[in-house]
Amino acid sequence: MPAQPEVLTDKNDPDVRDDEPPSQPQDRGDETCKRMLSSVIQKQIIPRLLQSEPKPGGPTAPSPAKPLKPRQTGGSSQAYKRTASTGGSRVSVSQVQAFAMMTVKSKANENLAFVEELLRQGLTESEIFLDLIGPAARFLGEQWEDDRVDFLEVTLGLVSMHELTHRLGYEYQAGPQTLGPTYRIMLSCVPGSMHLLGPVIVSSFFRAEGWQVVLEVSPTESELSHAVANEWFDVVGVSVSTSDQLTKLKQLVKVLKKSSRNPSLSVLAGGPMFLDASLSADKFGLDSICTDPQQAVQLANNFARARSLG
Repeated sequence: MPAQPEVLTDKNDPDVRDDEPPSQPQDRGDETCKRMLSSVIQKQIIPRLLQSEPKPGGPTAPSPAKPLKPRQTGGSSQAYKRTASTGGSRVSVSQVQAFAMMTVKSKANENLAFVEELLRQGLTESEIFLDLIGPAARFLGEQWEDDRVDFLEVTLGLVSMHELTHRLGYEYQAGPQTLGPTYRIMLSCVPGSMHLLGPVIVSSFFRAEGWQVVLEVSPTESELSHAVANEWFDVVGVSVSTSDQLTKLKQLVKVLKKSSRNPSLSVLAGGPMFLDASLSADKFGLDSICTDPQQAVQLANNFARARSLG
């Protein structure tokens, strides 16, 4: 049975100060939500992205620097060099910031075209990951903290960066490979959905019960299957927001269970679509359907305990 960590309350939460003036209930609710979202973005999603490593047979360490051809832009040219001001990177600060905001506002093919242009000019896959995507993710996190982008925008940006990271041949591979002393759950949306607020809220209930939670922002079925293959999860929870996503759910569950490092993986699903009582878990190959976070935690605990007992 995994050890139960201390549950943070307003009294022992370091982010809550006794000398703060009282606020209205709505203000406190908004601030709590913002703090929870910030924690997920800064302490989970961005660090996992930055800790990605080359897949076997993927890119290697950066090759020695070589000058890039000037990029023609509106009749002028800009040479990309390694400079002291950018920490030896051949990617400029302005490029990092432009790329970060592009992932928020642009389509996936435009983000890819930006990266492919740098590759054509001589940057390696490793340099793109280390000197462009990594700093851009940090910059986007700072923009979120400063209220310059909203939650949907930062989600779009990080999902785009995650997809590009995967295409460059990088994945997060540092997770445990076998059953451990702490139960682990991966929470995600059906690929293509940006409605991460639900999984973020659900994640707080699981952490309060001592679970280790991974909020996965992979935008494709293939990437989610790689995630469950690369590290051990006792349970996967999938959020479904629309009827269109229901049509993808059965195939997704099948792929997750087939790919999982855990041969007895339990898959739960929740979201507003399952308020329809006519929808059954069996129809989608699920182990169960959940209609609220507390029910999800209880069901996940039951599945994990039953498996650990043999």
